[in-house]
Amino acid sequence: MKYQSGIAVNLILLICIVVPSYAVAQAERSQRSDAFAYRGTWELGGSLGFLASTSVASGSTGETGYTLMATPYVGYFLMHGLELGANPVAVKWSKQGGTTTTELRMLASVGYNFFAGSSLYPFVEGLAGYTRQESSGGVASATLNGFSWGGRGGVKIALLEHSVLVLGGQYLRVTLNPDGADARFGSNEITAFAGWSVWF
Repeated sequence: MKYQSGIAVNLILLICIVVPSYAVAQAERSQRSDAFAYRGTWELGGSLGFLASTSVASGSTGETGYTLMATPYVGYFLMHGLELGANPVAVKWSKQGGTTTTELRMLASVGYNFFAGSSLYPFVEGLAGYTRQESSGGVASATLNGFSWGGRGGVKIALLEHSVLVLGGQYLRVTLNPDGADARFGSNEITAFAGWSVWF
């Protein structure tokens, strides 16, 4: 009985020492100026990508299409790891044959950044927002708009002070229905991307 009482007392003392020490350490770490992905941190950056593709039908090649994407990003950490973000005005420009297409996207995101070491931050994000597409040249010109949603994930790597390299992939379901459409028009996009962010 005395032996069990001794264990209980030692356990209580251990908890009283370890828990406050851990809480103080976490509080000190969250107040460090060099701590990425902690509450109150802002992240500013974006990515730029270029894609060239040539259609093939029955062994014959067709027109080559070019796509350029510029995606700015701003994010704010509401709490450790949890980030509310936005791609305020992302631009996708493409040219296929005689048709030039420009898409403006405004997407909001909610994501979580995991702590995997001193410089690695794997992340996942959900995306939702608005897309407007304008096409000119070719057979006809048109303006379409609609709702887009999807997700992205990858890893942020701290390479320099107050900056991270961002590598990942994204899926986006874009809906661009013309007036009176009974079925969905748009695109399903899978994109690999690289970007750079600074934080403060």
